[in-house]
Amino acid sequence: KIKEFFAQHYCPPRMRLVTFGAPSLEWQLEQAQATFGKIPRQGQGCGEAVPSFQGVVPYPSSSLQQLLRMQGLTPKPELHMVFPMRNLRPW
Repeated sequence: KIKEFFAQHYCPPRMRLVTFGAPSLEWQLEQAQATFGKIPRQGQGCGEAVPSFQGVVPYPSSSLQQLLRMQGLTPKPELHMVFPMRNLRPW
């Protein structure tokens, strides 16, 4: 299920990038475009229109209290935490 979701929804129009540092904003934007600008759109769900997930329950009771074992792909363990944010467009 995770691979299906990734293939369908992980695409440039839905990505957000945060940069910070001493270099100028123009330089940071150039670097971001050079690094991420060529990521291809993948699944059918990757159109310009981003669906609203406002009514979706992220953790329904049917998916709680389950054991999940995953084998990592990197030599060291990593934990990525994602926090939902309101839409900040037009920024």
